[in-house]
Amino acid sequence: MGQFIYNKANGIDDSEVAPHGDRKSISTEHTFESDVKDLRTLENILIAMTEELSGKLRRENKLASCLAIKIRYANFETHTQQQKIAFTAAEHILIPGVKNLLRKAWNQHRPIRLIGVRLSNLCSGSYQINLFEDNEERIRLYQAMDNINFRFGDKTVCRASGMEIGARTFNPFLAK
Repeated sequence: MGQFIYNKANGIDDSEVAPHGDRKSISTEHTFESDVKDLRTLENILIAMTEELSGKLRRENKLASCLAIKIRYANFETHTQQQKIAFTAAEHILIPGVKNLLRKAWNQHRPIRLIGVRLSNLCSGSYQINLFEDNEERIRLYQAMDNINFRFGDKTVCRASGMEIGARTFNPFLAK
C-alpha cells in the first residue's frame, strides 16, 4: 500500500486514460453586489440565465428534463427548488417553470444575495414538438434566433426582459 500511495502522491499512474463523459447538467449563477428584494429584477436575471442555458443546450444538441433554481440569502442560507419537466431546450417552456420555482423557493421578505439556474438530466437529441403547445413556426423561430446569435454574438436576439442585464458571455454576469 505504501508504494501505491507514493505513486499517487507523485502523479504516477499507469491506468488507462478514460475520455471525459457526457455532461450531466448545465448551470449558471450570479452573486449580487448588494442584496436584491425586487421580484422583477430577479425574474429578469433568471430569464436571461435561462435563455443563455437553453441556447447552449440547442447548440450542443441536448435536451434537459429537470429544471432547478438556487437562491442564497446574505447569511449564506441556501435553498434549491427543482421540478421534472418533459425533455426540452425551449425557453417558452423553461422560463415559466423558473418563475414558478422562484415563487416556491423564495421568502419574499428576505433579500437574495445569489441566484442560479440549473438544467439537468441531459440527453442528446433535438427539440421535439409538443402536440398541444408548439407549432412549426415556433421551432423555426428558435432556429432563426440561434443562427443569428451564433453568427453575430449571443445577445443579438433575446427577450426584452433580459436587455437590462448587459452584454453576456456563457455566464451572463462576468463582464459588463
